[in-house]
Amino acid sequence: MNTHTSSKVYIKAIEQYDIKQILNYFRETLALEPFKSKLDKVHKILIKPNMLGAHHPDKAVTTHPAVLEAMILFLKEQGKGIWVGDSPGGIVSAEKVWKDTGLGEVCVRHNIPLLDFGKNGMVHKTINGTDYHFEKIVFEVDGIINLAKMKTHSLMLYTGCVKNFYGLIPGLFKSELHKRFPQPKDFSQVIIDIYSHIQDRILFNVLDGIVGMEGEGPSAGKPRAFKRLFISETAPALDYAASRMMGFQIEQLDYLNQLLQNISLNLKDIEIEEAFKNEILTDVAIKEVQFRKRFLDSLPSSIKKVFNLLFNYYPYFDNTCKKCGICVKSCPMSALSLEGKAKKPTLIKSKCIKCMCCHELCPFHAVTIRKTFLARLFLKQM
Repeated sequence: MNTHTSSKVYIKAIEQYDIKQILNYFRETLALEPFKSKLDKVHKILIKPNMLGAHHPDKAVTTHPAVLEAMILFLKEQGKGIWVGDSPGGIVSAEKVWKDTGLGEVCVRHNIPLLDFGKNGMVHKTINGTDYHFEKIVFEVDGIINLAKMKTHSLMLYTGCVKNFYGLIPGLFKSELHKRFPQPKDFSQVIIDIYSHIQDRILFNVLDGIVGMEGEGPSAGKPRAFKRLFISETAPALDYAASRMMGFQIEQLDYLNQLLQNISLNLKDIEIEEAFKNEILTDVAIKEVQFRKRFLDSLPSSIKKVFNLLFNYYPYFDNTCKKCGICVKSCPMSALSLEGKAKKPTLIKSKCIKCMCCHELCPFHAVTIRKTFLARLFLKQM
């Protein structure tokens, strides 16, 4: 690990989205080292919020606009040049995402350029033999501030700061990566590649856990008031602290566990604020996303196929489906169809790789994860 990188994780208990309180916390914490020195050296800054899809802030899918506004106000006090950008998942227009999340309104009010990644040019990189297309501005600004959201994730179990950088890959290039790397362990390497390539450009990370998500995240779960706001220079350290607080074991999170090893950061060296050092939030709904990791992924390959049939899970489309077609067009394997008078998409199970992009990207929360009887029985015993 770079000896100049701090693994300290700052945590503040915040009850609600009070811009003044959040701004004061930013002023107080970011005046400390190493944040102050890093900010003093830069002018052009890209803020990268979580803008997964077109969801109202109350749904807790995306970074709350109050957190973005507080950060913009703080950086304006420092006289910085500010850009805000992301690449929403699937085919939903960035304009709709900006509008529905409230993030666009914040940027307009403060005259901040809001970027739809991929529309400004891309930079091609080959990392560990895999081709990636990054938004060009990532390499043109002086540094990046990461404003992530604290949530469960149906494929990766937990999503926070490290996973938020997947949004640096524009548009449907993300779907192609899901298609090439359908298994969680393989996809973990994608997340590691992206983070490792841009980590030196990160100024610091903020995790919005004032209201996060539990259950079947990252978009169809339930909002949960964690009442915590995190700041750290090191994204893996912050994610360790937050995921542990939710009840996850580091061994369950392939990409985070591997990344901590890659940067030679021992868990005992992660400094968590004393008041929150041993805090585990009560009854966070994480069983649903733990199912695959705790059972299916642990089986020997020789019997996994049989148990996959007995303990299977797959996306299910309920009657709230609006036939918008976003899931069909976003599926990397073309495993969904919506034809004629069909009331909802048809799933071709033989093609489905269980990436759960349909579940993640549905703006109407009409996609749930349906499990077989034995899988549901196993969940009750967890």
